[in-house]
Amino acid sequence: MKALCALVFLLAASNPVSAAYYNGVDLKHLMHAGEAVGQGKVGADQVDAGIYVGYLAGITESFQGIYYCPASNINLHKMADVVANYLKDNPDKLQQSAQALVIKALGLAYPCSITP
Repeated sequence: MKALCALVFLLAASNPVSAAYYNGVDLKHLMHAGEAVGQGKVGADQVDAGIYVGYLAGITESFQGIYYCPASNINLHKMADVVANYLKDNPDKLQQSAQALVIKALGLAYPCSITP
């Protein structure tokens, strides 16, 4: 029994682990749900739309002022539009982590100025 437990542990430990829960494909799927709910489409997946908004809110609050610096009048809805456009314009990057894509999109749209 100990040998079996050790074998299971070794097999589990040998698999690569990624901190990225979502990639760009996943994020784009959630984005479409968010757009459908926003447009009032019947049957739109409100859970996925909520996950999308929550995911973006978490990323934006975690990295704002570090990787991107939006003006004070820029809200989450505007940042979601920036991310949506970036995902649509860069289909070749959808295999990257969703976090990296959000940070890249917002960094391009709202760069931080470096002060001396």
